[in-house]
Amino acid sequence: MVALEKYIIHNGTLVDLPQDNAFDLFYEKFGIDVPEDYRQFISKFGSGAICGFFWIYNPAARHTYINLLEQPPRDLDAYREAFDSPDETNKFPLYPKQEGFFPFGRTDNGDVLFWKTRGDPEEWTVVIASAREQVHDDTGLTFERYFETLFKMDLESQVLPDDILNNGTYFSPPHQMQ
Repeated sequence: MVALEKYIIHNGTLVDLPQDNAFDLFYEKFGIDVPEDYRQFISKFGSGAICGFFWIYNPAARHTYINLLEQPPRDLDAYREAFDSPDETNKFPLYPKQEGFFPFGRTDNGDVLFWKTRGDPEEWTVVIASAREQVHDDTGLTFERYFETLFKMDLESQVLPDDILNNGTYFSPPHQMQ
């Protein structure tokens, strides 16, 4: 988490900081834990968007579209429908399949950020699936490393636009989006 704090400027008031049981509720609902770097990020920043583009789901979010307890089932249903053929599903395994992808955020373009749930949650890596095409970036990077690599402008992507960092690296709560 320390790595991200040196890059991100927080714009505004902290919103929806999780209580101690918020992550327990996630575990009770889905039977999996979350990576510690994500837990620390949400506990530090609460609800909002990174660079006004990446909406990170939060188990304490008041808005259902960014709530980690409510939005992932909708994302999973949408991707199951999009990848309903056996060939496509095998390329893009979804939770609860073994090593299935679990959604933890989305972009302003509708692309979904997934964890590849392989191994221990500390080893989970970020996958971004395009909302417009059947392509995805399987980054091989954890939550914190993914955003650190993005902020260093060392990330290659088939999914993301090139101008994400044009306005800097900041975090804004839902009611203060730029």
